[in-house]
Amino acid sequence: MVGMVAEFADGAGALVVWQRLTTEVVRRGEAFDVVEDVVLRPDGEREVKAHVVVRPSVAVLALDERDRVLLTRQWAYPHRCTQWRLPGGPVAPADAGPEEAARRELLGRTGVEADGWERVGVVHGADSVTDHAEHLYLATGLRERAEGGGAVWRPAFEHALELVDRGAIPHAGSAHALLAVALRRTRQRGLEVV
Repeated sequence: MVGMVAEFADGAGALVVWQRLTTEVVRRGEAFDVVEDVVLRPDGEREVKAHVVVRPSVAVLALDERDRVLLTRQWAYPHRCTQWRLPGGPVAPADAGPEEAARRELLGRTGVEADGWERVGVVHGADSVTDHAEHLYLATGLRERAEGGGAVWRPAFEHALELVDRGAIPHAGSAHALLAVALRRTRQRGLEVV
């Protein structure tokens, strides 16, 4: 699609517009496409902007009745390691939306269903190179329904926050969801957030 790419206020409050002149898919893949756009920058110069277009994903902060977080051990292929992170995965084409994907991923990875669902937010992890959006949910009222698809660890919520602080949960969506819920709890207790 040719047209305006982005608009935002610069330091002086003026509208800044990037105009997309052309767009081309240079590599089509099963999980993502690589796209090159020729854009007209606000300074009038042309530039080629390459980026990865990928399906959105979800991460679920599932809290049990003892305020423990369900973490799953997942292989992070680009980083060549496993990581403890919140259950989650891609929004499949068959899903009605991110919440349906969140429910499916929670059950598939942990064997747990939830009665309570709340949207926490969305994270754009590497927005200089991809349009990827990860939708974050809080799940409560957990019920064991089936055997999960992998290793599950249930640390206390406060311990999970310590893991984020130490860099032991490097997944951006997982860290963001944990910190966002911690911030909500702080505000609910009437404490000032600086």
